[in-house]
Amino acid sequence: MPSVNDALALDLNGDGGVTREELRAGSDRRIARLDTNRDDEITAEEIAARARFDDETSRQMARYLVRVADTDRNGSLSSDEWQSQTRERVFAFLDRDADGAVTGPEFASVRQSFAAKAKPLPASRPDHRDGTWGR
Repeated sequence: MPSVNDALALDLNGDGGVTREELRAGSDRRIARLDTNRDDEITAEEIAARARFDDETSRQMARYLVRVADTDRNGSLSSDEWQSQTRERVFAFLDRDADGAVTGPEFASVRQSFAAKAKPLPASRPDHRDGTWGR
């Protein structure tokens, strides 16, 4: 998942918070960056692969995002699901004080709550992000 600074890069007016409108404006660009295999579906793995941090917290946040927004329950998000579901549900989840803007501290709080629940990575793990072992 993005860092606090990445999330606040969507703050177009520089007021320190990301509104629904600012989130909407960045959605199309984000969809294009996330859909790495260009199949018009975004998976938790694609979201996690684009995360700044390669850690279990990012993977858990990505799985949560897909789970809450995947209305057809196929395990991935279409552009329509991303646009309609992700924006509203995730925005409401991130906007802890319901003031209409997600601030850096709110985003950091969500990340910390996921980190507290994340299972530690095994000492030995696959070499590749897709979970395979090899060279």
